[in-house]
Amino acid sequence: MLTAIDAVISDRKTVTTGIPGDPGVFLFVLPDMSMFGLPFLSFICEHSKNASLFNESRFALDVSLGAINTIVLLSASVVTIGLVFGVWFSV
Repeated sequence: MLTAIDAVISDRKTVTTGIPGDPGVFLFVLPDMSMFGLPFLSFICEHSKNASLFNESRFALDVSLGAINTIVLLSASVVTIGLVFGVWFSV
């Protein structure tokens, strides 16, 4: 007796193995992720060298400017998502 899962598996024409999608995309994504992570790695290394300076300096930061910067970045992301969905659904 076939279960629902067996029926779905038997309906498949081909079974693919490995990484889905175009392998060339990973030539772009992996270096991009590395470049994104590099500032964080640099921050961690520099913080470990002089933790007391970092702890004293954080009190000099302006919280309102940080909040404005966060709102601007999140708004830009929302607009980008809206544009992408607009392009997807207008086709």
